[in-house]
Amino acid sequence: MIRITGRGQAPDTQATHYSAAGQAFACQNAIKGLEAYATGLASVRFTDLLTQFVEPPMLTASNSRLRYVGKAYFDKHFRDVRFWQIGKLGQLDIDGVPVCQIDFDKRHVHVLNCEPLGIGLNFELIAGPALVLLLTQSHTYCMHAGAVDTPVGRIGIMAESGAGKSTLSGHDSSDWSQVSDDVMPVKFNGVDNCIDVLPDFPQLKLPNNVVIDAPKPAQALDYLLRLNPMPSNRIRFSVLPKVQAMLQVVRHTVAAKLFDTVTLEQHAGFAKKISVLVPVIEVSYPREIDQLDQLRESVVEYLGSL
Repeated sequence: MIRITGRGQAPDTQATHYSAAGQAFACQNAIKGLEAYATGLASVRFTDLLTQFVEPPMLTASNSRLRYVGKAYFDKHFRDVRFWQIGKLGQLDIDGVPVCQIDFDKRHVHVLNCEPLGIGLNFELIAGPALVLLLTQSHTYCMHAGAVDTPVGRIGIMAESGAGKSTLSGHDSSDWSQVSDDVMPVKFNGVDNCIDVLPDFPQLKLPNNVVIDAPKPAQALDYLLRLNPMPSNRIRFSVLPKVQAMLQVVRHTVAAKLFDTVTLEQHAGFAKKISVLVPVIEVSYPREIDQLDQLRESVVEYLGSL
């Protein structure tokens, strides 16, 4: 079980339990925006979750390794991000301030800034990189992708921001039903030798963080579409070779820049599995809103012909 705590918070008498991408987690306080992911399990006293928990020291250049420096969009602004790590302990600094620690060994997220867990930056860190990184411990990876259920199967739609992924996946009809908007957790299913999509994960771009009919059951990923960021004058499809397909999976994995060496190796193996098990198709199309219905029809028709 993943545990989530916050410095300076008065804990609720009972821990609040949630589930995301098949992982159970218990939180010091109820998190607004995750109501749809509450499990309804019998609560335990929160103090029982903190047995032997000692807040780790802050990570700095003197005691840890700086694994990532860059910018990311959090709480309506682009922020300076630094990720420190020593052993199984990581720390996210936002705009030069330590905000969140992640203990991979104890599966514990600890928010440092004394603000409520369920608002703004803290919510986006918990439901974003913190949970995404902890999911990798169970070999579940989150792709920057939408997903839809169609007559030809479950389709993942990956694209750079602004390429039309959310607009394309957001349509809802009898033959095109949204499963995810922006974050698509996937995991190798060794029993059925397929890649499963685990759709019960917060969708940070959507109201209440859920799609219209969420949560939906886990189901095999049948196809991956990669939206070409460059518009074309007509709809074109091309099946990507396995190496290119693998690179696109790596490129569109959330928080991959924060992975340590072991996780990167494991993820590379996972990306290779996807490229073998799931056809990855690139689609170029006119970037016009009135062309989307035709694009959806063409996608289903083309994939059904493969």
